[in-house]
Amino acid sequence: MTEPDPPTAAAAEAADEPAPKKQKTDGDEEEADAELHYPEGDKEIWKSQTWANPDGTKQDIIEVEEEPRHHISFVNAHTKIITIQFPSKDITLPHRHEKDTIIIILMKDGIDFVNDVLGVGPQKGHMKFGQVGFAPFTKSPCVHKIANLSDEDMFCINVEVHDTPPLVSDKELSLTNHDLLMTQYNCRVYSFKLDTGESTVVSYSFFYVRVIVKGGKIKIGQNKGEGLTWEESHEVGESLWKEPCENVAVTNTGSEPYEAYICEFR
Repeated sequence: MTEPDPPTAAAAEAADEPAPKKQKTDGDEEEADAELHYPEGDKEIWKSQTWANPDGTKQDIIEVEEEPRHHISFVNAHTKIITIQFPSKDITLPHRHEKDTIIIILMKDGIDFVNDVLGVGPQKGHMKFGQVGFAPFTKSPCVHKIANLSDEDMFCINVEVHDTPPLVSDKELSLTNHDLLMTQYNCRVYSFKLDTGESTVVSYSFFYVRVIVKGGKIKIGQNKGEGLTWEESHEVGESLWKEPCENVAVTNTGSEPYEAYICEFR
């Protein structure tokens, strides 16, 4: 799990890249915009193979794919999608992250957690439902353990950002029903919302991961709804790698508001 707090926060990957826009939130959470700062002389501590606990016991450090609370749902050359779920008061095994990661919290009351980073130490944090974070693990890999202090089970989606897809967009998306939540040097995240019965037409000139934040039923129609049409049912947390599309009509046919996060790769 890769919830961002001050030690594991976001930064631009390279000096020649434009400075990323900060995450937009409506709360008082600290901005995640500084790279990990290890103690002097320990820049490669993330390569360690053993975690020493305060009581003197030791644990093997494993890769994120091996951590049992991290469930891999999709992998290709461009992304790895990870669903993180574990009970209240539980704690992960020490595990390693090496790829930039978009973090989306899906717990209705948010999460209180402790992020214990090897070489930095434990720090408490909080993230709200629907809050988006970014951890620059490609530049600053990390080994950590996450403790869930909340009364609710952990529920979080991690979207790793790997190689650049064959089609990207230079410009931010400008569509009705879409709000930009976050921009980084290699990705953008938008909120796409439809009220009950509402319909719109979307065109995405980029590859993306769609994460369902508020589920329900939607009707899809090609060629602005005049071509092939079908209905889909989605649950919170469903995450899919999607190809670019053009003039696709989307209608909320469910009884509740629909919301998805569109994670653009660039």
